[in-house]
Amino acid sequence: MGTLLRTLALGIAFTATVSGCGEAADDTDIDSLPIVTEDDKADTTGSPLMWVRPSSFPVYCFAYPCATKQVAEVNGGESRLIFKYDWRALKLTATEVTTAEANHFNMMLRGRYNTIKVSGQPMTVLQISRANMKVSLSSDDNPEKDGFYLTKEAPCSKQPCPVVQAQLVNKTQAAELWNSIDLSRLGLSTTQQQSLTTEMQDKIGQVYVSQATTPTGSKQISQAFRSIKAPALK
Repeated sequence: MGTLLRTLALGIAFTATVSGCGEAADDTDIDSLPIVTEDDKADTTGSPLMWVRPSSFPVYCFAYPCATKQVAEVNGGESRLIFKYDWRALKLTATEVTTAEANHFNMMLRGRYNTIKVSGQPMTVLQISRANMKVSLSSDDNPEKDGFYLTKEAPCSKQPCPVVQAQLVNKTQAAELWNSIDLSRLGLSTTQQQSLTTEMQDKIGQVYVSQATTPTGSKQISQAFRSIKAPALK
């Protein structure tokens, strides 16, 4: 599905540059939507919470209103075209929202889909409940092939203990226990790798990672994602 969307977008690229899509005034009233919640009982959208990876590939269209972003649901989900993000649940400042918008393709986002009418047309909004920024700019994850996990402290009753417990996101299957993690692909310093490993072993779970399988069958961490409000790794 993601390949199809990219192909369609590329096919109308020339038309978009001529038509100047999006020139009309943005008449979207995001405030008309309730602020997203992670409480399923309080949710009014009927849409499940979903982890996605935004694409940096440009989205083109013929005429306003049109999608401006594309996201891929990680671990085998669909690709979606998004008209706008709703950041309100994160309580960011106006400057922080501007920065987040400019860097959204470097994030792993969690939220619910909702629909709003723009110029009489139904358009999809992603209401974001969590936003995590990728740690490394020297390594790329692959949403179509990599596995995306929440990492946390591993249970241990006997030595040697697993390094971390890893739970696939957007899935309900049992967690995995990893006896080793390879962070070398991220290009971090030794101290930064140690700090990231410590965060990955947090009891609650705050770090999300993508795991790639190499041609030889060994597994590596292709990317790690930390809260956009987390301080830089030292």
